[in-house]
Amino acid sequence: LPGLLRDLLPISYRDKGMSVLTQIHRTMASFFRGRLLICGIKGVVAALGMWFGDVPQGILVGLASGAMSLVPFLAFPAGAALGCGFSLLEGQGLSGVLWVLGSLTAAELVETAIGPWLLGRQMALHPAVVLFSLFVGGKLLGAMGLLLAVPMASTMKILWRELLFPWWREVAEREVADRPEAP
Repeated sequence: LPGLLRDLLPISYRDKGMSVLTQIHRTMASFFRGRLLICGIKGVVAALGMWFGDVPQGILVGLASGAMSLVPFLAFPAGAALGCGFSLLEGQGLSGVLWVLGSLTAAELVETAIGPWLLGRQMALHPAVVLFSLFVGGKLLGAMGLLLAVPMASTMKILWRELLFPWWREVAEREVADRPEAP
């Protein structure tokens, strides 16, 4: 596929185009690795919380909840339903339910605390840019916007740095060169 894509680009833009596409590809891979790492951390936090609370199948439910957090807004409700169901079936009552909800809440707080920093580090974006892109993406496109906001911000950064900024600089330098000298 890279050979086919390379052949589709005009010869005069081929090297620059492939360089930009390679950078975007590496950024998307970094985003996915960062999301997987966050999911793993969330799963471990939830599993440990449920294990300490002696929730039946708590380790499995916590790890599954972490894996489900790849899809926005799915981890907490699914993990809560499974964990509370197991707790109630085993007769743990309110204490089991509270351990499940507390563990899942702790996992969500961990994601909120380290998510922007970790994704920003993986994708070479400032954590404030990650947060801003999440707010804008969530507002404009809802759950899908939350999933796509950071990769889109990183792609826009690469396109600006590699394509638009050099063009902008060239236009500015041309205008300065064309300006007549003051007497």
